[in-house]
Amino acid sequence: MSNAIYAETPLLAVREREIEVKSSIASRLENRALRWYGQVSRMGEERWPKRILEWSPRGRRRRGQPAVKWKTSITETMEGKGLKEGD
Repeated sequence: MSNAIYAETPLLAVREREIEVKSSIASRLENRALRWYGQVSRMGEERWPKRILEWSPRGRRRRGQPAVKWKTSITETMEGKGLKEGD
């Protein structure tokens, strides 16, 4: 009975596959960003990547710049995965 209600069409299968691929790409990007953040956070204070990660520019952002900072997106990703700073 349920097969009659929900008939799998080739177009539906393609859309589901696209969603799976996009979600796997997004999760891979999140995982790589978290790995990079972990590596940089363990670096010494004299290293440039660490300096730039903690640097805060003065003034206002120009029009067209992203509203979310990279570190903010990393923090949100960590919260979503149940991680804390230092894990």
